[in-house]
Amino acid sequence: NLGSIVVVWRIGLLFDRRTGYAAATIAAADFTALFFALNYDLPDVAVGFFTALSVLFLVKFLRRAQSVRTLVYSALFLGLAMWTKETVYLLWVPVVGFLVIWMRWGADLAWTVVLKRLGVFVCIVMLFFGGWKLRNYVVLGASAFNTRSATPMSDNAASLVAYQRGITINAAHELLRKGLAPEVWSMDEGAFNRTLVRHYAATIMAS
Repeated sequence: NLGSIVVVWRIGLLFDRRTGYAAATIAAADFTALFFALNYDLPDVAVGFFTALSVLFLVKFLRRAQSVRTLVYSALFLGLAMWTKETVYLLWVPVVGFLVIWMRWGADLAWTVVLKRLGVFVCIVMLFFGGWKLRNYVVLGASAFNTRSATPMSDNAASLVAYQRGITINAAHELLRKGLAPEVWSMDEGAFNRTLVRHYAATIMAS
């Protein structure tokens, strides 16, 4: 959280000192950050920090250093944010759209320059996105990007277990549910999902 506040302050300084202090004050006044910091199962603190760093370099690119290196840093931290929480993985789409508009009509850059810089940004982001999908395909047997929730984890785990043991998908689902304790089904949704994912992962490792 302190890191995010410092990064927000640096973003504000790119405009002027008063904006920097105002932005840092608003960020520090967000008391929901304490809730996320005290819940280690939630990745929101890390995703907020990496996203803020990505925005810092993006704003720096727009206002000061219009260099490929700055875009590279922005893409790298956006990729880390994607790996931290799956809901960030589509953030690159509006960023790319905004960059096209700004570089072509705001900065009046030639299309060749615009496409080269966008190509670098998109390629780096796709390495993170595609790399994670490849990892899920190898480990789980399905390339879904999101494997944190129970439903996609259940489907992917069943596919992998069915392939490993030479059984049907339905039989694999029954096998995965066999070791669950009765009290699991009465848990709240968050605890249920986390327990289910850990159980499926343990079953796959045992296979």
